[in-house]
Amino acid sequence: NALIRYWQQLDILEDIKWHCVDDNKQYKQILEKERIYKFLLGLNKELDEVRGRILSINPLPSVREVFSEVCREESRKKLMLG
Repeated sequence: NALIRYWQQLDILEDIKWHCVDDNKQYKQILEKERIYKFLLGLNKELDEVRGRILSINPLPSVREVFSEVCREESRKKLMLG
């Protein structure tokens, strides 16, 4: 999807020096969490319920899973409202 491609393009511009392999892994986990939080904060109030469900999952799902869940909820709401 377009949002993930956008973030991948931004990742290319990052100039970070790693001290070990685990630094990269940990950084990617932190970055993914930040992206999930930013994405969820940008949702409108009609999606508060799905936002709460996602935030209650431990550990947080991936960005792709979060995006898919929000899309499913939007589709469900559109069907219900006609």
